[in-house]
Amino acid sequence: MRVLVTGAGGFVGRNLLPVLVAEGFHVVGVMREPSPSVPMPQSGPGSFTLVAGDLTQGLDLTQSVDVVVHAASKLSVDTSVSEDAHILNNALATQRLIDDVVSAGARQLIFLSSILVYGEIEVPVVDEATAIQNPGAYGRSKLLAEKALQDVSGKLPSVSLRLPGIIGVGAHRTWLVRCVEAMMRNQPVEVFDCNGAFNNAVHVKDLCRFIVTLIRAELSGSEILTLGSEGVMSISMATERLLRGLGSGSEIIESESKKPAFSISIEKARKHFGYAPMDTETMLDHYAQEMLGATSQRVSGLA
Repeated sequence: MRVLVTGAGGFVGRNLLPVLVAEGFHVVGVMREPSPSVPMPQSGPGSFTLVAGDLTQGLDLTQSVDVVVHAASKLSVDTSVSEDAHILNNALATQRLIDDVVSAGARQLIFLSSILVYGEIEVPVVDEATAIQNPGAYGRSKLLAEKALQDVSGKLPSVSLRLPGIIGVGAHRTWLVRCVEAMMRNQPVEVFDCNGAFNNAVHVKDLCRFIVTLIRAELSGSEILTLGSEGVMSISMATERLLRGLGSGSEIIESESKKPAFSISIEKARKHFGYAPMDTETMLDHYAQEMLGATSQRVSGLA
């Protein structure tokens, strides 16, 4: 099976490529500009080809494609990115991609969307039916990309994964990642709504495993899935667990927030699509240990 992966040089793409090759897929990775700093799969029963391509300009696909994993995106936290740029790089690029891969014979597409499509969240638990209220530019661009997929669901079935922060070694800019970075420097960590519920993260290993499951599934229509970790704990318990796991002496500073905390329902993804992530405690412990391990490797490399 031939799988096209956009955003091959991004955080998810770099983690996903070797998993797919190890699973025996023939993978075509798309990057805007191939970089030697991005590690490419070295071995496995599958194969890997890297191609350069700008999704906004269209792809020149010389071979057929079975499944598409659309992981390319313009980062939402870059405040210098205009709304027009978000629309171009997320919504219009997705529309161009749809046209290209339909012509190449793709039978389904997996889209990495975002929990930010919901905008202002006022409910304690977010699921696929949660109302969308005033999303920002990034959220609107992801929503437009989802709509483009819905419009072609008859000829290109798809699933859009509304993701919270993705964690793992090499992740950056999400709240949990910033907390861990501060803890590893023993710096104060600011936390909002300590008693609020938390499962608002997905480890990249869980995400990659689930993408493999979806690639092998027979999708129909245009599905929306909300993802998080398994089981809910308080934000206070989550930060304390990370402190212990990292052996950090950081002070936790609780601040008031105008936005209520919420958790994410994974029931639909688990029940109907086989989503089986780590439970929240295990995910946090694993993240702490792998970050300590990565730090030790860097220190050893400098010695």
